[in-house]
Amino acid sequence: MAACLDCVTGSCGTRRAPPTAPKQQRVELNVGGKRFTSSRRTLSQCPSSVLATLISGQPEADGSYFIDRDPNFFGFVLSFLRDGAEHFVAPDDARECASLLREATQLGIAELVVLLGREMAEQAEGTQQPGAPETRGYVGAPIPGNETERIALLNSLDVLYTRREHHYDCIADVVAALLDMPIVLVSLVSTSEQWFKAKCGLAADTTSRNSSFCAFTFKPEDPKMASMLVIEDALRDPRVADNPLVIGEPYIQFYAGCPLVTSCGM
Repeated sequence: MAACLDCVTGSCGTRRAPPTAPKQQRVELNVGGKRFTSSRRTLSQCPSSVLATLISGQPEADGSYFIDRDPNFFGFVLSFLRDGAEHFVAPDDARECASLLREATQLGIAELVVLLGREMAEQAEGTQQPGAPETRGYVGAPIPGNETERIALLNSLDVLYTRREHHYDCIADVVAALLDMPIVLVSLVSTSEQWFKAKCGLAADTTSRNSSFCAFTFKPEDPKMASMLVIEDALRDPRVADNPLVIGEPYIQFYAGCPLVTSCGM
């Protein structure tokens, strides 16, 4: 479209650029395949967030901005940014609250992370009613039938709590790169905890046994029946939905693992 002469030429006949059209205030977001409509003002409420950075760039060909996050909880994120902490209502369900906390962490919305952490702590305190019997905590994977023999063999290998070895860490690094996974571990599970012989993407050296995902790979006990265990959505899998590593740091979403089988067939 041609600009009019008055827009291009000043009073002295000097040429000037036409005014730049402001960015539209309405923003279309494609969040994991689901469409949301918001405003630049709302999405810029947290300047350091992923969303603020996203809308400062160029949109997709259809004019929308794509972000690969869970759309089921994005409405809560928009409500927080639009209405503020004072009027925000968090999910009542602890698992949904944990999922939302995970999304807020990934999106870099620090104030929402703090608010949800406080909300989850209050929910945990309110779960146990005065005079009510104490509830059991998360118990983890079932104990396999060959547990005594398995532990005896593990101890005989003299591998537990040995020094870090570069070639094992390299295996973890290579697998992480090939599969594009943030965390890869070589885990040895004892009677009370699991210890990581090699690791990539995790600072901890151990966790409690009952929080171990790897312990679920011990069944069936027959090595010939062993296979890859895949948990696509930890929060929706009843085996691990209440696992402390799912509803808390590092907020595990996906797991894939298989048992290590020794040369003696266990």
